[in-house]
Amino acid sequence: MQKMKENRHFRILAIIVSLVIILGVLMSANKTVYAASKSIVSISYQTHIQDIGWQDYVCDGTASGTSGQSKRLEAIRIQLASEGIGGGIEYRTHVQDIGWMDWVSDNEVSGTSGHSKRLEAIQVRLTGAAGTAYDVYYRVHVQDIGWMDWAKNGEASGTTGYGYRLEAIEICLVLKGGTSPGVSSWPFVDAYAPSATVDYKAHVQNIGWQNYVSNGALCGTSGQSKRLEAIQIKLENIAGDIEYRTHVQDIGWMDWVSDNEVSGTSGHSKRLEAIQIRLTGAASEKYDIYYCVHVQNRGWMDWCKNGEFAGTVGYGYRMEAIKVILVKKGWPAPAPVENIVSPSSNDQLVYIDGFLDPRSVTPVIVPDPTSLTTLVNKFNAVPAEYVPALVLALSSKGCYIRPEAAEAWNLMRTACRTATGSTLYICSGYRSYTTQKSSFDDAIATKGVVRAISKYAYPGRSEHQLGLALDVATTATKTISGSFLTTPAGAWMAAHAHEYGFILRYPSGKENITGYAFEAWHFRYVGVEPATAMYINGQTLEEYLG
Repeated sequence: MQKMKENRHFRILAIIVSLVIILGVLMSANKTVYAASKSIVSISYQTHIQDIGWQDYVCDGTASGTSGQSKRLEAIRIQLASEGIGGGIEYRTHVQDIGWMDWVSDNEVSGTSGHSKRLEAIQVRLTGAAGTAYDVYYRVHVQDIGWMDWAKNGEASGTTGYGYRLEAIEICLVLKGGTSPGVSSWPFVDAYAPSATVDYKAHVQNIGWQNYVSNGALCGTSGQSKRLEAIQIKLENIAGDIEYRTHVQDIGWMDWVSDNEVSGTSGHSKRLEAIQIRLTGAASEKYDIYYCVHVQNRGWMDWCKNGEFAGTVGYGYRMEAIKVILVKKGWPAPAPVENIVSPSSNDQLVYIDGFLDPRSVTPVIVPDPTSLTTLVNKFNAVPAEYVPALVLALSSKGCYIRPEAAEAWNLMRTACRTATGSTLYICSGYRSYTTQKSSFDDAIATKGVVRAISKYAYPGRSEHQLGLALDVATTATKTISGSFLTTPAGAWMAAHAHEYGFILRYPSGKENITGYAFEAWHFRYVGVEPATAMYINGQTLEEYLG
């Protein structure tokens, strides 16, 4: 009996000891956060600025640097001031001609002084108890871009590969898991990072598997009454996954599949009737996935996104085509897809002062908007939702253009600067359907019909939506001008742009062919061989394509 009592006492003691240990662990886990709520923690920082030197320290989200003075940050110091909590702060910078420097900490200098080298990007992270209790947020003001989104906890902020200087920075602390001080979708752009794309292909009745298309291009058929039978979808150049499932004739909803797996059937003559698509992982944090389907007897239905149901169920209607597109978080949704009717030979074309009013034309939808020589004008339109792969253009007003055009642009502007001493500058690059619609509608309302139809493209019929058109000036003016070709830089471009794949798109004397008045600033990238042929033969794109 005595032994049983001793065993019982031992078990009780063991339980008490275990509870004490567990309580100690829980208290330890919450100690830092509790301490943070009771302690005073502040972050302060100072920057070394071109022609100014070290500024005074600022703290807790105040901007350090300059605004509107085009001065580069050259170095930075960051420190924590805290009572009642330990830990520190580490940071490193991406420096002109050097790249990413080593991490430094706690008020050490990152960057250079006396070398006239710009900071281009930065990473900041907390250590120890401070890192457990707080998130550190930071954002930078970048040349030609302005304030970028907020980064946090070691993420890169700024740009690399563009030669853009940091001009100012803000840094603040937020209790762990608290609300971001602002939008945090796009704090950093890497010129050398491939553009994220969504690629997809469909198995079509009587055709079989089509080739992959991407980023909003039509997959399937139009006007042929052919059913989609299966689909594959994949992501390129972005972390994360894409999942999808389809509703199939006589089967219903199939299981979710992912990353280029087949959803649907092949060889069973069964139609796809509906689809759901969603992103996972890092992709879902940076992008929304939009998709719309063309349905028998319905035409193009509204855009759906992020797992919503697109198509029909219970009607026996086949899906005939689909478009899928990635849209950055916080960016506008794609423009509605118009149910385009076939071009009519009965259009009553309206000319005003010699210029065709595009509103009187039923356009042909171009079959391949990704082609470098795609003809877009008053008779040929880009799908409203089409968005090409884009990169941020150097020496521009924050403009995005196709990667092929960007590479040629960099070579051309370097050659122009060497020859003339002038630096070329892009005032406008890619424009969305929605942006072009606003521009055209505003021109009609404020500038009158004649100027609007002679100088402004109708939405969907603008080369700017291709990402291949540039409105060019120089950094001396940063404004388009009808006299641009009389300047040293403009005259050089008129003589040499074709060597880099660009053409003057709307030359003087060709208004009856292009449909637009002369524009000295509007250049289009088509590739070196076509551009050279057009230059030698004095042709417009319309004449070159016949």
